[in-house]
Amino acid sequence: MASITVENYLKHILLLSAGGDELVSMGALATALAVVPGTATTMVKSLADEGLVEHRPRFGVRLTAEGRR
Repeated sequence: MASITVENYLKHILLLSAGGDELVSMGALATALAVVPGTATTMVKSLADEGLVEHRPRFGVRLTAEGRR
């Protein structure tokens, strides 16, 4: 079971991408979660290692099929 923090990141990525495959900028994600961009980037890298998101440095992040479940 994912932690509340992980669930919050996944939920906000889904909401910011309008439910689609659009890339979400790290700045937009950080603002939505009220954290600094560096904190968001660290968590997104961890989520990418778990296969829950696709992280494209300098472009953004989007959910993988596993992250949508």
